[in-house]
Amino acid sequence: EVGSNNRISELDLDTVLIDICGSNNKIDIVKNQNIRNLTVKIIGNNNSVIIKENIAIKEQLYIYIDEHNTYLEIGKNTTFENTTISIADMNNKVIIGEDCMFAAGTKILAGDFHSIIDLNTKRRINYGYSVVLKNHIWVGLNAKILKNVTIEENSIIAAESLVTNNIPANSIVGGVPAKVIKDNITWT
Repeated sequence: EVGSNNRISELDLDTVLIDICGSNNKIDIVKNQNIRNLTVKIIGNNNSVIIKENIAIKEQLYIYIDEHNTYLEIGKNTTFENTTISIADMNNKVIIGEDCMFAAGTKILAGDFHSIIDLNTKRRINYGYSVVLKNHIWVGLNAKILKNVTIEENSIIAAESLVTNNIPANSIVGGVPAKVIKDNITWT
């Protein structure tokens, strides 16, 4: 930890790696969980990571925040195989609802990490926006979810998909970019 006034829940530090370079960050993980294979790296100030109860990490969950004033929430009963969640723009959010499932190689990228500048106006044109996954979302093998996306409940993201737009409830989407393949579905 480099910085001050960071608050971290009591954790078994043999199975969790937390690296903070900044101040006033909060990592709140519901107690009495068997959280393993979690890495949280924060570079910035005033960020919050909230992990609710009954989370299962089967391989690795890597959370990377490289900005200020961000918020990440993971809802209860969510499972991860090998997932990366990155937030790279200030004042940004990633919210994952309850009972979601992430297969190996999945990524959520809420930001671009590098600025794209309009030469005429000299202003940045690629700000990151929040990513919201509602309850009961299944994200397939190696799927990627980019900034400014909301995925409604009971949806399935097919393997190798690239999600760049909002996804309606009760649908299967697939492809690059992901498009609705079938609607009026659910999964168990």
